[in-house]
Parts: sequence; C-alpha cells; structure tokens
Amino acid sequence: MQGPQTAFSEHIDTNINLIRFRYKHASLKLESMDVGRITRSRLCIMYDDMLVDHKVLNHLKNQIEELDFGHAKMVLIGENIIEENLRESLDWFNRRRGIQMVAWIAIGKPSAEAVLATQTSQERLPGISLLLSFGKTGVESGFIVSEYMFDFFRKQTEWGLDPILPVVEASGNHYTINTSIVFDKIRARLTLNSDETRLFNVIKATVNKVEFEAPIDDSKIFISVDSIKSKYRVYTPRGTPPHVDLRINMSGVIEEAYLKVSSDKLASYQESTEKTGRERIKKLLRRLQKENLDPFGFGLNYRARHFGNVEEEWKAWQSLYPELDFRVQIHLKLEGTGTIK
Repeated sequence: MQGPQTAFSEHIDTNINLIRFRYKHASLKLESMDVGRITRSRLCIMYDDMLVDHKVLNHLKNQIEELDFGHAKMVLIGENIIEENLRESLDWFNRRRGIQMVAWIAIGKPSAEAVLATQTSQERLPGISLLLSFGKTGVESGFIVSEYMFDFFRKQTEWGLDPILPVVEASGNHYTINTSIVFDKIRARLTLNSDETRLFNVIKATVNKVEFEAPIDDSKIFISVDSIKSKYRVYTPRGTPPHVDLRINMSGVIEEAYLKVSSDKLASYQESTEKTGRERIKKLLRRLQKENLDPFGFGLNYRARHFGNVEEEWKAWQSLYPELDFRVQIHLKLEGTGTIK
C-alpha cells in the first residue's frame, strides 16, 4: 500500500507533535500566539533557527498581528482564480467553521483587489455595502445571486446540483452586481448576463421583487412582481420523453408602460407577460442543458425519487439530461394597472 503514514488533524497540538517527530533537530523553534479580536484563534509559527531568513520571519510576524478573521463575512475571488481548481484555493476557508458558515462568496471583476479598492461616495471601502448587497438584508434585487461559502462548498461535491456565484464588477467609484457565473463543480463554465441572472432567481424563487418586461402590440409594459413561488419535478414516464414540469406563480402590478393601459385589458397583459416569460425561461434552461450544467438541481430531484446504486443512478441521469424536455407554466396575477384615477 502507498500513501501517507501520518496526517494533520484539527487539533493543533497533534500537528505540532507530528512535525517534531518528523523533524528531529534542536534548532526547530516554535512560537505560539492568539489572533483575532473575537475568535482568539491559536496560531503557531515553526521554523529552523539555523536556516530561517530572520528578515522574512519578522515580516511574517508583523503581517500575522494584523490578521482578524473574527468578522470575515465576505470572500471575494479574482477572475484569474476561477479558471483554476477552486477546491484547492478555498480549502482553508472551507475548513474554518467560523468563516464558511457566515461568509458570502462572490467573484471580483476585474479582480478582487479592484473591488475592495473601489472608493465609493458613501464609505472609505465597500465592505459594508457588499454585505448589505447579499441576503436581502439591505438590498432586494432580482439581479443578485446570494451564495454562502458553505453552500458553494456543498454544491461542489453534490451530484445533480452545480454551483453558481455572483459577479461584483468594479467601475470607477462604484461597483455593479447583476451577472453570475455557473461552475462545473471545479471551474467556471458559463457566464449569465443580467437578464439570465434575473430569470435564474425567478426560477429558484429566491427573490420576491423583480421586474418583467412584456411586448404589447408595438409597445411594451413593465410588471413589478412582488411575490414569486415556484416548484418543479422531473418526470421519466415509460414510453414518453423525460421532462421537467416547472410551475411559477407570480403577482404584481404594472409599474411602467409606453402605452395607455386599461384595467379592462388585464387578462391580455397577463397572457402576454406569461408567454414572454415562458420563452425566456425555456431559452435559459436549454442553454444550460447544452453546456451540461444544472444549477437548479434537476439531477438532485431525479436522484431523490430513484433508489438503488448511487453511481448507476447518476449515470442514468447523465444520459437523460441532454434529452430532457422543459415544460414551463407561468401564472401571473396582475393586481392592477398601477395608475390612479
């Protein structure tokens, strides 16, 4: 058998003893300290006093004193990193319960450093603004995908559910969050534009406030949706093609129109909006299907209803997904025209 005979554990004293056992030299030194104002996590520096560059060692100590992960609630990844294996890049964060359970994760464009260096008019650094942008605590936007670190880590290993992350783009003295990127477990695969990101949130029903555009004759109207509910199920009946039955219920009012609207025509406005929504959602689902990506968890839904060998079920789903048909039903209830008589 080949492989490591010893390995690190979660206990720092055990790890120190393993190193001392392997490195049996009197010049091996150990310095221990507590870092973080809140967590006060124990940290150790081990080095060979005969070989270490003391200038580098002193610089390292100064940097460690400034570390504080007690309130690390936002993790930004640069665009150059998402093309690599993210499991390796984020391994340390995922193993820190104090971070992965509370921190949001997003992609910084053109880099994470550029986003953090953005000088906004409201604050010196965009730290608070970033936190308020996710989780619907300060901003309710249909264009923002909120993802916790622990949930992103789970989706990296879950068969039938692919990860998706929001993109924070720095521009001048502000930043924009209205696009997202879907991953194939490890690397970035597909970028969703602002409209596709909004449709993703509608399908997942992760937001309640979103705007829908619908053509009416030679003009258009904009619907302000304030309630969304959705559910889906994968069907694999014998003798007929497999399909996903996706049902979305929404309610709202007409917020803006480039034509004169009438309460007598609410039914036609609803029908036009429903038709437009069905076409756009089907287009997004087929695009993801073509790339063999599944951020909605259709594969997980299939596996939950088929029992047997896990690997055989997964192989069966992989052969079914490219042939899957999408049956989308949207029911919109317009509460009114949004006008005052």
